[in-house]
Amino acid sequence: MIVLPTFDQVEIDGNMTLDGDMKLNGSVTIATDIQLNGNQTIFGDLQVNGSETIDGNLQVNNNETIFGNLQLNGSETIFGNLQVNGNQTIDQNFQVNGNQMVVGSLQINQSVRSLGSVQAAAQLLVANLPSLPAGIPASQQVRYYNPGIANQPGLVLKGTNGMNYILFVDASGAIPALAIQLA
Repeated sequence: MIVLPTFDQVEIDGNMTLDGDMKLNGSVTIATDIQLNGNQTIFGDLQVNGSETIDGNLQVNNNETIFGNLQLNGSETIFGNLQVNGNQTIDQNFQVNGNQMVVGSLQINQSVRSLGSVQAAAQLLVANLPSLPAGIPASQQVRYYNPGIANQPGLVLKGTNGMNYILFVDASGAIPALAIQLA
């Protein structure tokens, strides 16, 4: 029987390819790229100065910083913060309990659930084409509330005046209407 080593801290100055599982009790720094064909559990911080590809699952109990691209073909859970300076693609489940920052593009092939805020610097795009419901639409204007309710949930959009506005549905009347308020 072969006993796999357990490390408290690892620093690798080159690339790393691992066909099995990886478990680290401390932090790990990888100078260039990492290719992992199994699962990865890191109880400290993870820093990859290149790109990271994981075919299995990843769990980081502290923070993760990727200076290149992140391709994850399994699930990932990060209990701290995540920063990706390149592009990020997630094929399955993804959970970050801290903050996430992606400098490049973020592609998620399933869904996103956030208990906090999701912020897009330019656009938040829904790619699917909506379908018109059956029936005749009711004529309704957009309702404006100034100043509105503090911390109103809704879609935050920046106006041409540089101010933030919150778009939400006002269902207080007989016919629901789009509503907007100054944030």
